[in-house]
Order: sequence, then structure tokens, then C-alpha cells
Amino acid sequence: MKSKLKIIFVTGGVMSSLGKGVTASMVALLLRKRGFKVRMRKLEPYLNVDAGTLSPDQHGEVFVTEDGTETDMDIGNYERFVGIKCTKDDYITSGQIFLEVINAERKGDYLGETVQIIPHITSMISEKITANIDEDTDFLICEIGGTIGDMEGLPFLESIRQKSRNYDVLYLHIGLMPFLSKSKEFKTKPIQHSVSELQRFGIKPDIILCRSQKYDDQSWKKKIALFANLDENMVFPAWDQDSLYDVLEQYYDDKLDQRICEFFGVKCEYKQLSMPYFQYDNKVKLALITKYDKINDSYCSVIEAIKHAGVQYKSDVEITAISSDELDVQDLTKYNCIIVPGGFGERGVEGKIAALQFARENKIPCLGICLGMQLMVIEGLRNIAKIDTYSSEFKKNIVNPAIGLIDECMENVKGGTMRLGAYPCKLSGRIHDMYESSGRLINGLASERHRHRYEVNHLHYKVHLEKFFNLSAWSPDYTLLEGFEITDHPFYVGVQFHPEFQTHIDGAHPLFDNLIKAALSI
Repeated sequence: MKSKLKIIFVTGGVMSSLGKGVTASMVALLLRKRGFKVRMRKLEPYLNVDAGTLSPDQHGEVFVTEDGTETDMDIGNYERFVGIKCTKDDYITSGQIFLEVINAERKGDYLGETVQIIPHITSMISEKITANIDEDTDFLICEIGGTIGDMEGLPFLESIRQKSRNYDVLYLHIGLMPFLSKSKEFKTKPIQHSVSELQRFGIKPDIILCRSQKYDDQSWKKKIALFANLDENMVFPAWDQDSLYDVLEQYYDDKLDQRICEFFGVKCEYKQLSMPYFQYDNKVKLALITKYDKINDSYCSVIEAIKHAGVQYKSDVEITAISSDELDVQDLTKYNCIIVPGGFGERGVEGKIAALQFARENKIPCLGICLGMQLMVIEGLRNIAKIDTYSSEFKKNIVNPAIGLIDECMENVKGGTMRLGAYPCKLSGRIHDMYESSGRLINGLASERHRHRYEVNHLHYKVHLEKFFNLSAWSPDYTLLEGFEITDHPFYVGVQFHPEFQTHIDGAHPLFDNLIKAALSI
């Protein structure tokens, strides 16, 4: 007897970056709007155990879940857009699978069997796909990373093929359909080849999405449907759009979610989709001080958090990434507010410190996140307290660094390591008021996600910091400084955690919300 859980596997063909993650998120949101309980998972064929050591230049930011799992940016998109919380069970990599199988073999768990890709690796993948799913979950949506035909992805294809034996499964495939502007025609051969490759592994796509630029011609749909042995109403365009919400509206208008419900034979309540209304009455210019002079996926969550805050105030936030290596601080006068986000490494640090000094002295609203907060501390100690100090992350063997490894900054703690996931914070001052007014406090505490190995050395510098900062955010036992503010500044706030990991279009994070509010008031 098959499980009542319905599974949708999302695959991509022809090339990467076609929007599998966006498509998976849209389908999940549309099904949630119809009243279904949805779970999302990402299956990554790469051999990294998690995304913690992946280059942001290649894979975008590292997104941290509440339980401390370091994942790629797609998990962040799931949480932000669909409004769900993911866990370590929702991020599966080949590295995890191979490590677990090899460890089991070393312990003798396979009792002398010859350990192979099939069945041992594929069985482990299959087991993890449906592990720890609540019984009342209606739909599980799994995005398969990479492109059909990639060698490293073959065990995943075999695993998802086998799932149809015990579950009702829908295979949704998205591929590139080039449009030739000169001849005004769509070329369907790339998708045909992609579908053939998928069928070679025993998987017949049930829905096909064709990624292309919009053009008023439907002849391509019949051709692809015929080739893939599908009804035409199971072939959809996936037009290039200006925003994610335009993509959502297109899939809704095309009745993608309705076709999915019909495929599974489930009754669903029709609901009019309420789209966010973007009316901008104001413009805010924001400087994002980074290692780079362009906005990329390394700061995806920060950028989305800024946009969400802008919507609350009907403000079109124009974000400019400024390389801290090439910064002229006088250029910052052109901006209404500044953010110095998190990061690792010494490159560009002095430029960021100069930007923070300029923001502090010239009353420009400024938010420092993780490394940004730590540099606020160094800037204040250097330029206000006149203490020449630095971080032990950048300069080894420094005596009493302003920023040090966690075990250097706490009493009776040995063995510093990365602090990951959600931790409670005790707040006071204006930061407390921001959280309280937005309903973000539970039993008087805030819960925020962390990803850092270094901390403010308050054991040596608290007495100095208190002279110019209100130390208004702490761990509940007051062993770790979580944040501070300058009370006579429009908005000068530093936080050790990553508020950008907990933001939504319907509920901007209070720190970003109040940053934009301050920018509009000066």
C-alpha cells in the first residue's frame, strides 16, 4: 500500500541556473495557499558534506538553518518565500551519503557485503528523502541539484526513480528553450534531448516547464508534448521575469498547482492568490560595503531583507555594492544608510572600518552584521578610546585582541569552535523596543541565528565599550556580547548574529525595518 505522502521531484536539464529552486518554491507556496502542508528538501550531488566550506562566489551565500546546518542559498529561498523552517534533514548531499555509508562499512554494519553505488548508496539516498516527515504532511517537494546527465547526480536519479514504487510521485522537469530573435522562433531540441536523457534513466517527466523569453507563439507546446508523450496542458512556459512574484503570478494564472492536484487526484480548495502590492512613494539609497563592487549571491539574504523592509515603508531601496578596497568615504554622503555585512578574511577590513567611522561621526544610519559588528568595536576602540587593537582572526599572537576566538573571550570555556544555529538573546534599550513592537520576543528573549567563530573580547574591553556603546544584547548568561547601539545616533547598531536569515515579505526583520525607517527620517 502506498503512503499518503505525495512527492514532487524537480529536475533541471540543458544547463544550470534555470530556476529549479525558484520553481520548487513557487509550487510549494501555491500548494500551501490551497491549504496543504508542504515540506521541502534539496538533494545536492556534490561531495561536500555541507555548504560551510563552499566558495560564495560559486554557490552563493551559506544559509544557516535554525538547528545550525550550513546549507546553500536555495534553502534560504525556501524559508523566505514559502514561509517554512527547514532542518538538517532537508539538505542532503552526496558527501553526507558517502560518509555515512563508508563509516557504516568500517564499523562492519554491512556484514561482509560488497558495498556498491547500487544498492547501498541509492538506498541511503532513498531513505533520507523521506526520513523524519510528519505524518500529516501532504506534499514533499525535492529539488535535485545539478543538471540531468551529470555523472555525480546519477545515484540520485536512480533513487528518485525507485520512489515511485511506494509513493505517488510527480516528476517535474525544467529545461532551456532558446528563442531566436532573428527568426522569431523557439528551438525545442535542447529540451527534447534533456527529456530523452531523463527517460534513459527510467524517469518520464509528468510536467515540463520551458524556460525562455516571452513571445506570443504556442506552437512549441504541441511539439514538446508530442515528443514527451504528455497532454499539452502539462507543458508550461517558464518566462524570464523581473521578479519572483511575477513568476508566481504566471504559474498561478497558468494553473500549474491545479494540474498538480489533478495529477494526484486530490481535492483542493480554490483560493484567490493575493499578490504583494509594490507601490513605492519613497526612494532610499543604501550602500552595502563588501569585498566586491557588485551585488552577487554572496549577500542574497541581506538583499532580500532590505527589500522586505523597503516594502513596509513603500520605499524603493536602491542598493549599491561598494568595494571596501576602493572606498572613498566622502562618497558615502550620497547614501541614506549603510550596511556592513558578515564575512571572513582580512581583505578590505580597513576600508570597512573607515566607512563605519564615517557613518558614526556623520550620523548616517548604519547596521553592522557579524564581522560588521566586530569592526564597529575595533573602530570605536581605536578612534574613541584611542586603543590600538585588532582581531586575532587577522593578526595572530596579538595580546588582548578586541575580537578573539570564542574560548578566548569567555571564562571557563575550552576549545573554541564555530557557533552555529539559533541562540537566545537578552535585549535591552532601543533594540529591545524594536523586537517587542514587532512581536519577535518569546518569554522576553529573541532567537537569532549565528555563524561565527570569533567574538567581542568584552572581558578586557567592556569598561571602554560602555563609554560609547549601549551594550544592549547579550547571551542569557551574559558571557557573550550579542549587540549594541549608540543611543544619540539615528541608527548605529551592531549585532553578532545574522538577522537576514529570518525575514519574510510579510514580516521584515525589525533591524532592517528600523534601519530603513531611520534612513527616511534624516
